[in-house]
Amino acid sequence: MEMIDAYQAGLLTQEGREAYARSLFDPAKVMLRIKQAAAIGRNEVRIFQEVPVSLAETIAARNLVAQLQHRGFTVAWEDAAHREKDGKRETGRFLQFRELLIGWNNADLC
Repeated sequence: MEMIDAYQAGLLTQEGREAYARSLFDPAKVMLRIKQAAAIGRNEVRIFQEVPVSLAETIAARNLVAQLQHRGFTVAWEDAAHREKDGKRETGRFLQFRELLIGWNNADLC
């Protein structure tokens, strides 16, 4: 196996986050989630993440947030946490990150 340095690991980390953000924050998928939530009377939707990493500064997140705000939605990044797992074993540690919360109709996002 080829060894990498910390800089290369950082680049791989950012590439991984960007790829995950592109799939999670696909505008068509998000609009479908908004329509489904609105159709059952909700006025907000949270974009749940399976992978506990920071995505707010990714290109995909910034683009989606700009599109949503342009269309009158409110957005907030809310604290979340997942239990850390090493294979099937939980370590007892919590991984902290933020998830996107999208609101409409003057929703209170506190």
